[in-house]
Amino acid sequence: MAVNTSDSSSEEETDDEADDPAANNSNGATIFVYDNDTEDADSNTENLEANELLDNLIWRFDEYEHTDDRLRLPSHMKTVYPGKTELNTGVANSFKTPLGAFQVVGGFDVDTAKRLCRNSNDYMKMFVLSNRTNRSLYGTQFEDITLSEMMKFLGIMLKISLNPIDYGGYPAYFFRSDADIVLDEEQKIKASGTKGWASVIMDLRRFKIIRKAFHPEDRIARACGDKCYQIRHLLRNFKSAAKASFIPGRDISFDEGGIGSRHRLNPVRMYNGSKPQKFCVDFSYAA
Repeated sequence: MAVNTSDSSSEEETDDEADDPAANNSNGATIFVYDNDTEDADSNTENLEANELLDNLIWRFDEYEHTDDRLRLPSHMKTVYPGKTELNTGVANSFKTPLGAFQVVGGFDVDTAKRLCRNSNDYMKMFVLSNRTNRSLYGTQFEDITLSEMMKFLGIMLKISLNPIDYGGYPAYFFRSDADIVLDEEQKIKASGTKGWASVIMDLRRFKIIRKAFHPEDRIARACGDKCYQIRHLLRNFKSAAKASFIPGRDISFDEGGIGSRHRLNPVRMYNGSKPQKFCVDFSYAA
């Protein structure tokens, strides 16, 4: 007859060992269990600390009265324009049409139009017609684009942007008569007012040829590495013309400006993958 000599304390220890996952098993071998809760707890603690920092950020703005003396530094007062935002004297009377304003204020002078003609003609001959056996386009032989045709083409494009038509694409502007609306197999009516206005200025086929050939710069200019090489000359002319015709006032606003910032704790950081600085802080500023 077996006698159990173990006391109550040993029974308690036995119960504790049964509940412990790292206790001995029935064969006497010790089982060790790896617990990864510690690492998860550390990462959760870091996330909680970062969230607490973001939640505790407080924007503190100083209050200023709306007076020039309080808003502007004395060093800034030296460069402030005394006048208001306006055009230079005589600029408003130097043009009478939107295309004229494009030439005067936009810097699109005659030399720029000639440059467009030359580069467009070269592009058409070197890269478009060279791949065609009959060297024709839209059923006609290509002829060099003249300065008059280029100015008409630009005028048509400008008017299309100012007065767009919601149907038919580019050919809708060259309809020689009102469009037909078919009611059934035997009856159709004319849509009043749908006649195109561009047909009296240029033939649609010639318009398509100029549009296909239009290239501001030669492809060789790509070697400079400038992504805006096609319009760089136009941008420079626009800056010069704007500087000569426009007087900035004392209050100038900068909209959609941005400063690069990649810090994770920045609560107003924005992301735009199409910009050079993908992470930035956008702001609007008035000087």
